[in-house]
Amino acid sequence: MQEINTNKEFLEEFAWAIPNAFKYPLSTCRFEQGDLLYNTPKAYQGTWGKALPDISFIAQIKYPPRSLASKSQDDKGSVFATNWNSKVIFELDDRRANKKKTVITTQGRLYMMLWKGDSSFLDKNTNDPLPPVSPMSIVKNDNLAKTVGYFKHLANRMTYPKVFIMPFDRTSLLLSSKFAKIQEHLGEFIIKTKLALPEQTGLISDTGFIPTLRVACFYIDHELSKEVKAALKKALYKSSKNKKSQREHFRLKAHGHFEELD
Repeated sequence: MQEINTNKEFLEEFAWAIPNAFKYPLSTCRFEQGDLLYNTPKAYQGTWGKALPDISFIAQIKYPPRSLASKSQDDKGSVFATNWNSKVIFELDDRRANKKKTVITTQGRLYMMLWKGDSSFLDKNTNDPLPPVSPMSIVKNDNLAKTVGYFKHLANRMTYPKVFIMPFDRTSLLLSSKFAKIQEHLGEFIIKTKLALPEQTGLISDTGFIPTLRVACFYIDHELSKEVKAALKKALYKSSKNKKSQREHFRLKAHGHFEELD
């Protein structure tokens, strides 16, 4: 099985140096008062005096205030989209030009600057950037079914080839937990896993995808689909009953795409 390296010090998908400690602000698109960001990893390494010559930009968040909200995340990605256009204030220190300024903008514009390394995203005279596609958005309308062709060729030596395909984002507590639980509950059936960029699998988006988003495919070699689905339910299901009917509701399609391969 493929191991997910969660010990990387920085999120290499971003032009700015974003340490692992900022996974939650990235996954929810909400940086808060006190967050301090640098454009280079050298700011976090060695002595401050030696790092200073390599630091071009520093961003210190002044607003919004620290939130006491729970760090739980839902499957819909609605938190990210809601926060995208919310207000953020930060001090931007351009050390090359020896200038500091207070920037009042949106969390989405700040996110784009950190991602692309381009401060022009802060220009109010430009169109507001649209939020990239969030992980759970690619589950809707069974979009993951479109990726089966990409993953299929790797299953040609399996006796009972089956795949379960889901979004994965290592900044997401929810998706990281789901990934680990699937490995735990289906460990003996999983032959291997593969991670791919959404674009590699054939998925298309006009606004692009969240840079840390991957499509994860579990290759499962087991004769009975019923048993595989039961194991997936154990891994993915959170007990919650419909208040009116008191029935348990679980839809595997709400989490990913399962398919038996020919």
